[in-house]
Order: sequence, then C-alpha cells, then structure tokens
Amino acid sequence: MASFCPSAAASPPSVRGRTLAVLLAAIFSQALMAPGASAVFGPPPTTPRDPAATTPPQDGVGSGPSPTLSHARYQTDTNFDQGGNRALFSMVHAFLGVVQSNALPKDLIQEFINEEDTLNVLTKNSSKLAVYEMGFLICLAIGLLYFLLLPFVAFFFCCCRCCCGKCGGRMYQSDADARSSCRRISYSVTLLLCCLVTAGGLACMFQANIYTHYESGKSFAGSEVRTLVKNNLADINTFADNTVKQLDEVVAQYGPVKDIATNKVQNIGSIVGGNIQKNFFRVVAGPQSAVLDFVDVINRTKENLNTVNASTSTLNHWAININTTLDEIRNNLTIHLNACNSTACEWLLDESKNISLAADFTPLSGTLEQPIIALRSISEGDLKDQLVKGNETIKNITQIVDAAASGIQRGVLNTLTSVGNEIQNFSSQFDLSKYLDQINTATEDFSNSLTKVQDEAIYFDKLRFLAVLGVMLLLSLILLCFTIGLCLGTCGYSKRKSPANRGCCSNCGGIFLMAGVGFVFIFSWIFMFIVAILFFAGGNIHAMVCKPLADQSLFHLLDGLKLPDQADNATFLGSITNIGSNITITQVYEDCKRDTAIYSTLKMEQFQNLDDLIDIKEYVQKIKDDISGIRVDLSSVNLLDSAGKDIIRDFGQSRVESIPYREFLEQIDKGLVNTNLTRYASELRNLASSGQNLNDSTLIGIASQLEAIDSDMPTQELDLMKASTVLLKEDTFNISSKGADLIDQLDNAQNVLTNISSSVTGIEISNYIDFLILDFDFYIGWIKRMIRWEMGGCLPVANLVDSLHIIGCSCVLDSLNGIWFGLGWALVFLFISLIFAVKLAKYFRRMKKEDAFESPMYSSQINKAYSPDPHEFALPRAKSEHGP
Repeated sequence: MASFCPSAAASPPSVRGRTLAVLLAAIFSQALMAPGASAVFGPPPTTPRDPAATTPPQDGVGSGPSPTLSHARYQTDTNFDQGGNRALFSMVHAFLGVVQSNALPKDLIQEFINEEDTLNVLTKNSSKLAVYEMGFLICLAIGLLYFLLLPFVAFFFCCCRCCCGKCGGRMYQSDADARSSCRRISYSVTLLLCCLVTAGGLACMFQANIYTHYESGKSFAGSEVRTLVKNNLADINTFADNTVKQLDEVVAQYGPVKDIATNKVQNIGSIVGGNIQKNFFRVVAGPQSAVLDFVDVINRTKENLNTVNASTSTLNHWAININTTLDEIRNNLTIHLNACNSTACEWLLDESKNISLAADFTPLSGTLEQPIIALRSISEGDLKDQLVKGNETIKNITQIVDAAASGIQRGVLNTLTSVGNEIQNFSSQFDLSKYLDQINTATEDFSNSLTKVQDEAIYFDKLRFLAVLGVMLLLSLILLCFTIGLCLGTCGYSKRKSPANRGCCSNCGGIFLMAGVGFVFIFSWIFMFIVAILFFAGGNIHAMVCKPLADQSLFHLLDGLKLPDQADNATFLGSITNIGSNITITQVYEDCKRDTAIYSTLKMEQFQNLDDLIDIKEYVQKIKDDISGIRVDLSSVNLLDSAGKDIIRDFGQSRVESIPYREFLEQIDKGLVNTNLTRYASELRNLASSGQNLNDSTLIGIASQLEAIDSDMPTQELDLMKASTVLLKEDTFNISSKGADLIDQLDNAQNVLTNISSSVTGIEISNYIDFLILDFDFYIGWIKRMIRWEMGGCLPVANLVDSLHIIGCSCVLDSLNGIWFGLGWALVFLFISLIFAVKLAKYFRRMKKEDAFESPMYSSQINKAYSPDPHEFALPRAKSEHGP
C-alpha cells in the first residue's frame, strides 16, 4: 500500500446515506440563512488550518504517514479593494459613523423577536428607538425642513421681488458706499468657492454613479460583481464535485488496507509461527549451545587421545631401537675412558652412565586402550545430527501453523472480501450523486435565471444611471449659470459706469446668477427629499448590517439572541436550523474561513456519532473468532531425542577421565635421555684432541654417533604428546558430571517447551489478531479524521457570505450612499451659493434707478466719477428718487 502506510478497514452501516444527506443539506441551509460576513471587514481568523497548529485528535491507532484527501482550488477571491473610490466611501463611512455611533440595540431586537405585535413593541420602545436613531432623525429633520421650507421661501422671495420690489427687487443701487467694492469681491470669492465645493460633490456623485454601472467600461464594482457571481456558482459546483471525489478517495483507500490484511492472513504461518519460534529459540538457545560445545569436546578428546596413543607408540618404538645402541656406546666409553687418568676423563666416565633412556611410556600404554575402544563407538556426528533434527522440529512450526490455519484462512479472506464489497457500496449508500445532481441543477437554474433577468437588470441599471446623471446635469446647469454669471459679471463690471449704465456683459452676468438662483429654488427641494429618503435607508442599512458585519459584531449579536421556544443551552443558529444546539454563526464563519470540514463546523457529533456511522465490530469479531479457533499442535517439537542423550552418557562413562594424565606428564617432563648428548659429544672431541695418547679416532666416532642420535630424537613427537595430554586432561576433567548436567539441562528445556507451547501459541495468536485488526482500526480512525477535519471543507460558504457582503455593501450600498452623499453635499453648498448669488447679482445687473444728492460737492464728485471728461459739459440727467 504505497499511499496508506498505516492501515485500517471499515464497514459503514446503512445510516451513512442519511448522514451525508444531512451534511450537504446543512451546507446549503447554512449558506442560505447566513446574514453575511466578509473577509474584507478585517483580517481573517488567525488560527491556521495547518494540522501543525490545529492538529485534530487521533481517532485511530497506528503509525506512519497517513494519506490526505485532495482539496479543491476555488476561484472566488474575497480580497476586494475599492481602489481609488476608497477615499470617497471612507468619507461616507466616517459621516455615518458620526451620525450613528450607537451599537445595535440587542435588547430591543430581542423584544421584537419575543413579541408578535410589532406595533406594540415600537410604541413601548419608541424612546429607546429614538435615542438609537437620534443622529439619523436629526439629519432627516434637517432635510425635511429643507424640503418643506424651501418652496415657501422661494414663493415669498418671488412675491417680494416681483410684486413688492423688496428683497432686491427694486432696480436701484447706491455706489456711494465706500465698502461696496469690498463686498462685491467678497461675495464673488465666496460664490466661487461654493461653486468649486459643489462641483466636488457632483464629482463624488458621478464617481459613485459610475462605480456600479453595468455597461460602463470603467465600472470597477460592476465587473467585480459579475466575477463574484460567476466564481461563486463555479465554486459551489466545485465543492460538490470535490466532496464526491473525497468520498471516492476514502472508499478507495480500503483497497490497500485489504491488500495488507490479505498478505497478513496469507502469511499467518510465518508471522505467528515465526514469533513462536523466537520464543522457543530463547528457551533452547542455551542447551543447544551447550550440546554443540559438548560435541566439540568429544571431537577434541578423540583427536587428542589418538594423538597421545600414537605418540606413545612412536616413542616406545624409538626407545626399543635406540636402547641397544646407547648400551654399546656406554660400554665402549667405559673401556676407553678407564685408561685415562685426567680429570676430564673422570667426568666423562661418570657422565657416560647417564647415556640411557629417561622416559618410559611402556607401562602407560595400557591405560589408553580401554578409553580408545569406548570412544570408537561414540560418534559426535550422530549427536550433532540429533541436535539438528531437534532444531528442525522448531523450524517446522511455521508449516505447522500454516497447516492448522489453512481452513480458517479461507474464512477470514472471505470476511475481508465481504467488508470490501460493503465498502465499495459506501458511495452508493451515501447517494451523493442525487445531491450532486440537485446542486448542479440548482446552480444551473440560478445561472439561467441570472441570464434571463440580466437584460432587465441592465435596463433598470441604465435607467438608474441616467436618472442620477440627469440630476447631475441639472445641478451642473445651476453651477454653469453661477459660473457664467460670475465670469461675465466680473469681466463686464466697471467702476466708471453707474449702476444704471452698466454694460451688457455685466448685466448678463447678473441675469445668469439670478437664473441659477431660480433653478436652485425650483429643483433643490425635490432633490433634498430624495437625499433624505436615500440617506435614511442607506445609512441605516450600513449602520445595522454592513458596519456590524465588518467587525463581526452582528454575528455576536445574533448568537446572543433567543427565540421564544429556544432551549436554554441552545444558540440562535442552532434553533432556527435544527442542525445543532450549540453552534454559533461566529464559529461557523470562522471555521469555514479555515475550510474546516462541515462535520466539525456544524458539530454534527451531537446527532450523528461517527462510531455509529462507521461500525465494523461485527466483522472484526468474526475475524477474531475465526483466528482464535486455530489449534496448533507442537508435541512433535523435541530438542534432543534419547539417542543423542545416550551419546552424552556414553562419553561420560568412557573412562577418559581415569587416564593417568599426571604420570604421562611426569614421563614427558623427564625427556628422552638422561644427559645432553650433543654436549657430551663435544667434550669427547675435546678430549680426543688433547693428545693424551687415547684412541682418538674411536672417541671421535663415538661423538659422531652421539650427535647423530641426538639429531634423530623425536622431540617434536614428545612436545605434541605433551600438548595433547594437557588438552585431554582439561577437556575430560569431571566429564561424567558435565554430561549428566547437560542431560538435565536438556530435559528441563524440553519440559519448558512442553509446558509453554500452548500458552505461547495462544499469546501469539492473540497478538496476531491485534496486529491484523490494527489496520482496520487505523483505517476507521483515518476515515473519522477525514470526515471530521478534511472532507467537505466549507470555504465556499464563507466565500459566499463574503461575496454577498461585497456585492451588497461594498458595491451596491456604498454606491448608493456615495450618490446621496455627493448630492447632499452639492445641495448644501448650492443653498449657500444661492444667498451669495442674490447678493452679488445687484453688483452686476443694470439698475433702473440710482441714488443722487443735492449737495453740489457730492454732485461734482458723481460727475467726475461717471463723466469721461471732467471738463466736458454734463448733460441733463433724469430725475432721481431718494429711496429708503
């Protein structure tokens, strides 16, 4: 099994089909009910999915690397960036944060859930609701006042100007005031600034409008929405396909498990028998080694005894042959040396008595005959053969176990096949294909529905885009009037001309300003009503949904709510989905962000225990019963039979230890002759050359003869005899008791084998059962870990929630809020522009009347101011009126 080193096998019951159905149903019920959350609201959960950091508990036993399931690669990317629009939407969020800084009223929401009469709840908690909505209510009130009062202001303004000549309606102006120029400049600069700020609001409005326009090539959010919808639909299909693939991988892993288990069953003899052999060999190792040592002793004893016997015969034969020669030499020396009276002759004559044999082995030769005869009938080879024969009976234990288990093996293999057949039906029991088809059909139908409504969506989006664009054009028209009026009035204005004589350019500028004022009065109150409605709706959605989703406080709030019929230990999500009593939205979202398996995310162990889901106890017990029925007869195991023990006894009774080893060694230590023949021969030669009138040639001949005898002496044979005798003495020391002890040791080992054979066999069969079931235990544990931590990772659910937030909040709602924010911004500064435009218009328009005074001095100054030539005669002027 290449991919599944530690193994196990499983046989799931029929309840598995219902369980996976619950798994898939839970996935989509969770996806449909989730209120929404997005990874873009903040950093994703920091808890890593890597098993190194969140290692799931081990459900099975075993060792070695486990195979991992394949994980899908999803297309949805929830790391959404609003790009250059971030600054605009940040301003909108900041403004809404100032308007609504209160947290969601959990108690009020809980009361709405508990009470069926919503109107009664609103009535009772109107003050709480007003406090919560205080910021929105104030802004809404300001907008409604603008909406209601501006038409009345426009009406009275029009009546005052047109009917009563008030509010700047009287076409006269006094330029006598020295501060008139300063006012004009101040009004002009202020109006210009207001127009610029208003243009900035319109630019924000335009950017927010085009942000989600479907057909616009520059629509950043529009393309993101299309991509998210497409990728989420693809991810749902990928999730379903990958879940089926993971299930197939779980089922396929039984194949290697079965192969390993089959191999173990087929090799039961070598496994069980081998372990029994190891136990037996531990018992017989000492006695077998002692028998082999005893065989070596027998072998060495026979060799050394034969060597000693041969050496004794050789030395005795040499002694018989050389003894006569030594007697003749000794007699000749006595005759010749008696005639010499020197000191040297005396020493040589005395020493000649030692020219004789020293060691005499003849009396000892008879002591070797009986042990040699006894050892001839003892064969160390037979003893070794008997030991090998006993050893073979232990080695044959594997064949004995195989023979005993042959019938049971077939039954166990059939059980493994039965388990395999049920495992192969695992996928069909789950019936994932039906759910996969339903998922694919649902996504395909949804995709088709989107395609059908796409044209309508594009049409209405176009209407929305054009409507906002029309509002912007109207407001731009007002800005254009103010801008043209400001430019014409400023360029055409001349101090040299009186108000009644102002030029056409300046007068047109004033008219454009008043036209802009008229447009403001006509349209701005209607637009302010639209701003108020959009502000109240979009702002509250942002404050109640999008902002709480950003920091996941909405999840925590929903997790803390209680339904009327909710149990005390149950959570809001668990109660409305009936999935589990204590699962929370926050926990589900965070687990899905880590792509945790659905089983663990939804805590399905509360209603579906994996031990019940994957139960192979029946098969395991059958395997145990079959293997426990193996009966192994080891009575034939015999360490050493009686023939081998008789050899040991015969050797102990061979009387090799009764050989007189001390006498042998004493004779050997004497040497072959009593004197040093070479030295004696040398002294004879010296004497012969001393000139003492002896028979020199005779002495030299005797010396040569002695040297020849000395060189031919069998000293090496004597040394070999001594070495063999020493070894023989050591090996045969107390040999009879050693043989008896060895037989006792063999008998004891045989008794141990006989006594422990049944218990050792039972223990090893039990160990073999555990060793075989280990694969199944690990496989079942691996399946549990895969279901609990790997299979059906719910990342697409979290991605779907994030995508809903991106589409709903970051795209649609932010665009809507950006539109009313820019429109409101423009309306506020247009109202301010209206005031300064009215003020500034009287400085640019041509007046019908102007001020005049009786004072000659002032008249002179007026004439100088408005006459092209101060020396020119002043023409008669129209009669002037003195206004108030």
